[in-house]
Amino acid sequence: MLNHRRNEELADRLQAVIEDGVSLVANVTEALVDSLKMRLLQRVLREQVEETPESPSFITHYDVKPNTYSDQALSRDLLEILREREEPLTLIADGTYGSEEIKAQAKKQNIDLITTTLIGKSRHPVKADFHLDTESKQVLRCPGGKAPRHTSYYPDTGTYRAVFERSSCQGCPHRETCGMKAQKKSNVVLITEAMIARAKTVLEMGTEFFKEYSKKRNGVEGMPSVFRRRYGIDGVPVRGRVRLKTWFGFKDGGGQRQTVD
Repeated sequence: MLNHRRNEELADRLQAVIEDGVSLVANVTEALVDSLKMRLLQRVLREQVEETPESPSFITHYDVKPNTYSDQALSRDLLEILREREEPLTLIADGTYGSEEIKAQAKKQNIDLITTTLIGKSRHPVKADFHLDTESKQVLRCPGGKAPRHTSYYPDTGTYRAVFERSSCQGCPHRETCGMKAQKKSNVVLITEAMIARAKTVLEMGTEFFKEYSKKRNGVEGMPSVFRRRYGIDGVPVRGRVRLKTWFGFKDGGGQRQTVD
């Protein structure tokens, strides 16, 4: 997972360099116009003018771990490095890097962790409409707006068990999707805070706002290909995680990216 940041000051400096280069090219002597170095400079400037974004992106964190090190463990490591933020920060990652527990920890640090795919069992979006009182551990109402007759909470699993009158579910359009189980004298729903949070994520994934973040993450997915083609990381000349991490930092830094360990 890569944490990208925008740096307006560096963008202004880069733009100033580009403008100076364009001005220089316009005033060179005719003897240098057709030289190889001048043609290369013109090509670089042309590409920069056309492709340079308003603010450049930088790799600010990276790490080297064995293949057995889980993606979620990497997320926890990054949150520990970032600590609590004064300004809001958005992290975009693949679904394997997130969990409800990790997202909750990120929220405490003023970080919005957005995972663009879901792993594990999907939850029906209607579960997002269950309302809980997490302090008193009560189910307040179901997606149909009905209050349960009784609620039990099991702290070992974080499960709420809500008992509803059978009449409360009659004619409800959500009875087939809310998870209700019919009993002899009542209807029972088992729900957790994680289920509700996951259902809300399913709803968010259909919004244009979320789709824009998904596009940005897809762009980041192209970075491994860049590292292979441009920096030759498949042929690393060193052994050991510490040496590899140092080598990668210098290699990436040489490509005009700022890398912070």
